[in-house]
Amino acid sequence: MDHIGGQPGGDIARRAFDTVAAIQRVHTLEELNLAVQDSFRALGFAVWVGFDSVRVDGIPDIRLLFGNSHDAWRQHYKENGFDQHDAMIRPSLSTN
Repeated sequence: MDHIGGQPGGDIARRAFDTVAAIQRVHTLEELNLAVQDSFRALGFAVWVGFDSVRVDGIPDIRLLFGNSHDAWRQHYKENGFDQHDAMIRPSLSTN
């Protein structure tokens, strides 16, 4: 049972609005992670990440900033260059 609305899954739109409102009040990446984790988990996600895709000098460089992932996977992902082919990364380089 979800604590929002007292129904399984709750109201997804209400959860989204509440999460966005909570994000507006955070000051650190740790606080940001805490603000989003319940919403992502309620949607069935066990893994989520926020990332930066470009260095200050404009060179593409994927750095995970916050989230819930597996350290071994992060290392494997980066070492094997998956960031160069990830369907989520490529668009982020042109839409940030």
